[in-house]
Amino acid sequence: MLVRFHPLQTFSTPTMSSSTPDIYRHLLRLPRELRDLIYPDIVKQGDPIRLGYAEPHAITNPFHSNSMVAAEALEAFYKCNSFIISFDDDPKARPVARQHWKYHPFFPVIRHLIIEATESVINPEQANLEHFESLYWDSLARKNWTSLLSLDHLQTLEVRLEKRNDRNVSTFDFGPVLRELEHRASPPDIRVLTSLDRMLARLRDQMLQAAARVHLSLTESSNSTTTHIRLPLTRDLE
Repeated sequence: MLVRFHPLQTFSTPTMSSSTPDIYRHLLRLPRELRDLIYPDIVKQGDPIRLGYAEPHAITNPFHSNSMVAAEALEAFYKCNSFIISFDDDPKARPVARQHWKYHPFFPVIRHLIIEATESVINPEQANLEHFESLYWDSLARKNWTSLLSLDHLQTLEVRLEKRNDRNVSTFDFGPVLRELEHRASPPDIRVLTSLDRMLARLRDQMLQAAARVHLSLTESSNSTTTHIRLPLTRDLE
């Protein structure tokens, strides 16, 4: 059976057999504390998952599982796995990455989160935090970052930041939120990783365009200074 996590990702899950109901009955004989220790071994995935559907694993589907086990396993699924969401503001960069993740019923219980984001471009006149805050405190980008404050159980946060500024690293849009997370009684482990891929691609394109202009200029210059030499004929040499 294939169960979808995300429109671009599918994972295989075990097929339910006729003996499955007996398994759930045995599982429910255990105390909840022991069941919570077992669920991660069943639902934990090896790779991060894009936040997607509410029934991402066979055991979490009440039609194939016991309703109580399904509810408990679903909560365990979102507690023990790592999830990816996108704050990218460039629709051309990841057009399929935009998701309604803020409305996901299990978003608040997530422990491990990866954010894909694009660095904000700061104009010189906005190059101080006070001015930036006055302009963007109510923006969609800031609301996205502020939503992380609702994750009361967040343990790890990884920000994968795609750089766009050439001279510095801009953290104006997410810096205040990360500082607030760091000042919690039990702060999450926060890592910010910067990628230069987009900047290098832009630099490569600029270099290719410059090389093309130089080549065109040299070609035009060569054509304009070509000297036509008349080779002597045999009768000219007589």
